[in-house]
Amino acid sequence: MTRKLLVAALMASSMVVSGCGELSVGYADYEKLLETPQIKAVLEEGDAKMQDIQTAAEAELAGREDLTEEEVQKVQLDVQRKLIGVQQAYMTQYTQKLNEAAAAVSKEKSLEIIIDSSKDEPMVLMGGIDVTDEMVKKLQ
Repeated sequence: MTRKLLVAALMASSMVVSGCGELSVGYADYEKLLETPQIKAVLEEGDAKMQDIQTAAEAELAGREDLTEEEVQKVQLDVQRKLIGVQQAYMTQYTQKLNEAAAAVSKEKSLEIIIDSSKDEPMVLMGGIDVTDEMVKKLQ
C-alpha cells in the first residue's frame, strides 16, 4: 500500500515538473474592479438604501422620549437587521457581476483560476496573467 502511494506521488510530481500539471492563472485588482461603473452603481444604490433606513429610524426615534429603553433597543435591532439584509443583497449583486466578468474573461483567456491582486493584500507574488483591464471592460 505504501509503495503504491509512493509511486503515485512520484508520478504526480513528475507531471508537475514536466508541465502537465501547470495551471493557467489570471489575476485582477479587486479594488480597481470596484471602481467600474456597474459595480459603483450597485454600491451607491446599496449605500443610499442603507442611508434611507437610518434616516427613517432616526425620524422614528426623534422626539420620542416616551419610549422605554427596551423599545429603543428593539428599533435599533430592527434597523440593524434591515441594514444587514440590504448589505447582503447588494453584496450578492456586485459579487454576481464580478463573477460573470471573471467567467467570461476566464473562458476567453483559457484560465483555470483568477485571483485577487489588490495592492493592500496581494495574493499574486509572481507569475499569472493580469486580466484586470479585460474584466473592467466586461463591467462597463
